[in-house]
Amino acid sequence: MDEQIFPLNEFDHILESNVSTIEKIDEDTYHILKGNFFKILTTQNGSRILQKSLKRTSKDILSRINKEIGSRIADLMTDSYANYFCQKFFGYVDYEDKIEFLVNIIEHFCQISNNKIGTYPLQAVLEQLKTERERNMIIETIKNNNVIEMVYDPQGVHVIEKIVICFEEEKVSFIYDYAIKNFMKLANNTNGLCIIKKIIIHTKNEETVKKIQTKLIENSFSLIQNPFGNYAIQTAVDVWKEEYIMPIIKQFYNKFTNLSMQKFSSNVVEKFLQRGGEVIVAKYVDEVTYSNRIVDLMKNNYGNYVIQKALKLAMNKHKCKLVESILKNLEKIGDKKLIQKWKSIVQSHATDDCKSLLIGYGIDLNNNNNINGHEEEERNERPGNQHNCSGNNPTLFINGLKSSNGKKNSQSSMGNFPQCSQKLHVGKKHHSGNFYC
Repeated sequence: MDEQIFPLNEFDHILESNVSTIEKIDEDTYHILKGNFFKILTTQNGSRILQKSLKRTSKDILSRINKEIGSRIADLMTDSYANYFCQKFFGYVDYEDKIEFLVNIIEHFCQISNNKIGTYPLQAVLEQLKTERERNMIIETIKNNNVIEMVYDPQGVHVIEKIVICFEEEKVSFIYDYAIKNFMKLANNTNGLCIIKKIIIHTKNEETVKKIQTKLIENSFSLIQNPFGNYAIQTAVDVWKEEYIMPIIKQFYNKFTNLSMQKFSSNVVEKFLQRGGEVIVAKYVDEVTYSNRIVDLMKNNYGNYVIQKALKLAMNKHKCKLVESILKNLEKIGDKKLIQKWKSIVQSHATDDCKSLLIGYGIDLNNNNNINGHEEEERNERPGNQHNCSGNNPTLFINGLKSSNGKKNSQSSMGNFPQCSQKLHVGKKHHSGNFYC
């Protein structure tokens, strides 16, 4: 049967009469639609209906569809509707058709990767690669075309991230080598930082860890004060063993006070307190109480959070030492509301060992007004300290339709569509310097 090319305004009728009431594309239906798959897939109903039919359609027919759409795969992968079909289609075709599908993708790899729509179905395809041959095709593409530069593209970076996550480290060691060689350039870039974080998290190679550790130590003060670079230190402190993070933290001994009062580094100091254990908390308490700058910290928009974190984590004599230093300097603050706030904070964290100090400074231990409310207020005022490289955007494209609440609508049976929010939250009094990529 000769293929028929239908005008676009006839598609809905064709689909309704030939596809929408069946669960698969049989021979008769295939011959009706043959030659029109590209146009059909770029419509909302066409993409949705053909996705539903994939499960029960024979491999032979899927193979013929693959050959028809192969030359237009870049256009389909970057289309608002067809990209969902591509994600699912790859999972249903047989091995040789998968290879052919990948060949067609590779010809347009950068174009698809760096496209605001195409990056998502490409990531979904990468997740489905099972064989060494499939993965090697992607690896060779990156090597031969120098598309490693995609790490600086806001869309392409997530493709490189996906490769780091899904592929064996030794197979993509060149990505790790590139990241280490260009460490500072990447770490101080909103997109490049995503790759730095991924290799810090996913490397299992001790030599690689040591190379990254060296970079972090050599550039410690530049990184900790950078709006992006500080997250490289935080990530390492979060996921590495103590033997690797302690040499990094020690770079900042006797600098904790100043760093606690800066927008970005204050977050890192808090991370040190959380992960460094009692030794680091004690070191911090000794430094800030000896420096006689406790009042500056208590009044500072960022430093006050670090003091509260130290107060919460300090143990025994160091908790009492910090409590005493706060109480001794309360009147120097000069702001009655702030003084009352600190009295409440101290009272909420004081242990039995410290309560005699509170009584000595005239704090009524039986007055618990606003203690719990104050703690909740602090958590709410300060945004969470996160740099999200693959978080969800509040506006999702579901089957080509915007959904302002970020939920899939009932019409969608679509594949994966990971989103990346690039919004920068600013303007809050107690902003913690959070960037989202």
